[in-house]
Amino acid sequence: MTARSKRRTVLHALTTAAVIAAAAALWHNLPAPSEVYRPFDVRGGVGEQVSGRLFDVTVTGIRVGQQVQAPRRPVITALGRWILVDAELLATRQEVLPSVELLVGPAAYLPSDRFQFVQLGKALSPLITQHGSWAFDVDPELLNPSTHMALRVWSGDSRLDSRLVVDIPFADAVLEADPLILPPTRESA
Repeated sequence: MTARSKRRTVLHALTTAAVIAAAAALWHNLPAPSEVYRPFDVRGGVGEQVSGRLFDVTVTGIRVGQQVQAPRRPVITALGRWILVDAELLATRQEVLPSVELLVGPAAYLPSDRFQFVQLGKALSPLITQHGSWAFDVDPELLNPSTHMALRVWSGDSRLDSRLVVDIPFADAVLEADPLILPPTRESA
C-alpha cells in the first residue's frame, strides 16, 4: 500500500466518522414528534373572543359552588368543588365537535359526565352560536386566589391545528350560593 492510498483510506475513515458524529448530534437535537405535531395554542382571557381555524370560543363567566342543579334533575353535590365555565361557541366553517379540558394548577379535568345532556359539548353547526356551561368537579385543595386556571378547547386530535386556550384567574370566579343553576345549552343564529 502506498503512502497516497494510506492517506486516502485515513481521510475516508475520518470523513465517515465526522459524518456519523454530525448525524448523531443532529438526531439528538431534533424535536420529538410530540413537539413537531403539537397544536398551536391561541390564547385569550375571560370575556374575549378566542378564534381558531374552525371555531370561536368566548368564556363569559366562572362560577364556583358545592352543588349544581340542572333542569328537571336533582341537586348534585360535588366530590370536591363545582366550577361552572359559562361560554359561547361558534363554528365558523364546518360542523365541529369540540373537546375541552380545564387546567387547574398542575391538574387537568374533563367536564363531568353527570350533566352530559345539558352542558356544552354537542356538535357545533356553522354560524350558529351555542350558549351554555361546562361543569367540572375540581379538587378544592387546588383552589385559592393565586390559582391559575385555563380552559383548553380543540377539535379532533388537534395535531398541527389550533387549540383555543382561555386563561382564567381564580380571583375572577364568582362564589355563588348553592345550588348553582346549570342552564340547558341553547342555540342562536
